[in-house]
Amino acid sequence: MIDFIAEIVKQFGPRLAGSKAEAGAQLFVKNELEKFASNVKQQEFEAPLTAKFRKMKIYAALYWLSVALFFWNPIIAWILALVNAVITINDLMRNGTLLDSFFPLLKSSNVTATIEPKEEAKQTIIFSGHIDSTEECQWWFWLKQLGGYLTFICGILIVLFAVYSTLEVFFLLAFSKNLFAPLNWFFVLLSPLQLVYFTFHSKRVVDGAADNLSGISISFHLLKHFHQNPLKHTRIRFISFGSEEKGLRGSKAYVAANLEQLKAENSKLVNIDTIRLTNEISVVNKEAMIGVTHDSNLVNGIKSAFDKLKFPCQINALNMGGTDAVPFSQNNISSISIIGLNTKKLDPTYHTRLDKVGMIEPQSLKNVRDALIAFAQDSDKQL
Repeated sequence: MIDFIAEIVKQFGPRLAGSKAEAGAQLFVKNELEKFASNVKQQEFEAPLTAKFRKMKIYAALYWLSVALFFWNPIIAWILALVNAVITINDLMRNGTLLDSFFPLLKSSNVTATIEPKEEAKQTIIFSGHIDSTEECQWWFWLKQLGGYLTFICGILIVLFAVYSTLEVFFLLAFSKNLFAPLNWFFVLLSPLQLVYFTFHSKRVVDGAADNLSGISISFHLLKHFHQNPLKHTRIRFISFGSEEKGLRGSKAYVAANLEQLKAENSKLVNIDTIRLTNEISVVNKEAMIGVTHDSNLVNGIKSAFDKLKFPCQINALNMGGTDAVPFSQNNISSISIIGLNTKKLDPTYHTRLDKVGMIEPQSLKNVRDALIAFAQDSDKQL
């Protein structure tokens, strides 16, 4: 499996969403699938791929403007601060789309393939990953965990200033005085921190070996296994999502285009995202920042498969970011994600130039593949 990852990195290198490299890598995967799988498809979609992170410059600029304006016109500053807090929480933290219409539509694609069961299909298990990689989060590379904290603080400052300005305007209108006026200098003094948002990404695009060619490789090899060993009543589907790093664009497009089919086929999504460390494998039961809870039965079923094989595995919430399981759970399709990073602190490879093939523990890939084979077999026997 590690060789499959290395080959894609060798041929296509970093694969920014919407780029020729991403398209080339998807075509490579499609061609490899066609050697053994049936019903291989490439589904194109359009989305504002530059929106998610370019909007961070808007959040920083609105913060600076609202803080500065508060000295001259508190009411206008308050309105700007509230607007900024709403769009930051919705668009960045909860992966929303309030400002997306201001950005151009660009093309990307998903690749799918299917293995039919021996007899009547009573459920579909989908194994997925995403093919794209991202621009480097330069503050995370240079400052490590501190960079992660500063990113969090930037968002908190935007929300706190909205709360502060609301209180100030209330007291100004009600009592004709600024009760907390000295606190404005607190936000002024901390305003340089918004440079973290304004310059969040460098121009360097990372290899994305763990994030997320690991998920692509495991899912590909799972499909290959079930081609050779088809299940009795379970259809197996592979999906390589495009443009995950730009706001889960591929998985959103797939769910939007195939929702009725997903429901009709009794589908379950097992999304595999960033498998690097053998002892840090986690089944994600909740994605806290976006506010999504995944199917507890699916979580427990996969955890049981790891336990039976005596492979290390935990059940953990994902507190930062979001995975391609989110659009499925939001539309009541049973889904989870599996990750192979420490969920309590920032991994040094995560969205940095260190995300190389050599940073992946091959045993982590094997454990996830073997556990998911066992899970699918057990699930099929219960039908």
